Amino acid sequence: MKERIFKIEDLKRELTALTKQQDEKALLKKSHEHYKAIFQNLPFIAFTLDRKGRFLEGNRYTEDLFGIKTEDAKGKGFFELGILDKKNIFKGLREFKKNLSGKVTGKTVYEVNIKGKKLFIELVGIPLIKDGIVTEIFDVGSDITSQTEILREKEKLIAELKKTLDSVETLKGLLPICAQCKKIRDDEGYWHQVEDFLEKHSDIEFSHSLCPDCIKKLYPDLKG
Repeated sequence: MKERIFKIEDLKRELTALTKQQDEKALLKKSHEHYKAIFQNLPFIAFTLDRKGRFLEGNRYTEDLFGIKTEDAKGKGFFELGILDKKNIFKGLREFKKNLSGKVTGKTVYEVNIKGKKLFIELVGIPLIKDGIVTEIFDVGSDITSQTEILREKEKLIAELKKTLDSVETLKGLLPICAQCKKIRDDEGYWHQVEDFLEKHSDIEFSHSLCPDCIKKLYPDLKG
């Protein structure tokens, strides 16, 4: 009788343990689905790579931006997707090696080509570590194409303005000018007409005409 009771108690413990395991699995599954839903709906670039740089998973934002579905990219090297040129591939490899060593890399800008369209993206690489080993790389970032284009236009405008200013000779100091004929004396002591002097020392060009007062003085009989 005692042996039977013992076995029943053992069975109860086993059932309790099994129920607990099932509850934990259900909770784990629910938690996994919850975080997967969060990952998929992140409003910015988010994707994961394995230790060999192969694409594991990307959220909807990444799929829409790159025009590449996760199922089509999964298992492929990220650098094999054909969206990076050599310069950006080397940059990515350099940052990826840092991630594998356990370092977080931040705000690295990449130029990507999507179906003939050039985009600029900024990525932060985060190593995911388990038991002291980097198992995956989690990359998050944003599309900064608009900001980059605005900045480049601004830099271009500044460069053009600087070039224009450098080409203009600025007149400084006192200019000796004749009180009667208005000629200007240069540093070598020669006298020049005002327009000749200014044309020589700036980008100004003159066109000649007569003001109303001079017209009256020179042509008193001319009616306006």
